[in-house]
Amino acid sequence: VKVGYKPERWIGQSAMMDLDAFDQQVGIPGALDNFLAISLIKHQPSDPEMADWGARARGLYPSEEFSTFNLVGISGALVLVEALKRAGPDLDRESFLEAMGSIKGFDTGIIAGTIHCQPMVDHQCARGFAWVKKTSARIETVTTTIFE
Repeated sequence: VKVGYKPERWIGQSAMMDLDAFDQQVGIPGALDNFLAISLIKHQPSDPEMADWGARARGLYPSEEFSTFNLVGISGALVLVEALKRAGPDLDRESFLEAMGSIKGFDTGIIAGTIHCQPMVDHQCARGFAWVKKTSARIETVTTTIFE
């Protein structure tokens, strides 16, 4: 802070959504005081809502840190499993694409918003994101933005 520049707000993109890790990498006390990041997930690994997923992950990978990126992967896996269930036992490319396209309003419980796929229109089924910030106590979701 040698230059004395103190902006009202910094905004980071989704690669910075693990604010604990980012704060450690920056290593300057207070550097994230006015920092918001875009996150695909609405809960953090330390939130009570994610305790079950954290316990499962630590059980499988005890030496790994449970992070926001694990939660992104889990939410993607939940969507994949839902599509496979909908496709049924006679799985082929067409039945899988049709099943993916039928997913509307699917809540993973992890990502901001719901999954809403449009068959053969686009591949972007997640229609929202959360704005997150780090406070002295924890990382919190400030608000969410949902696109229809």
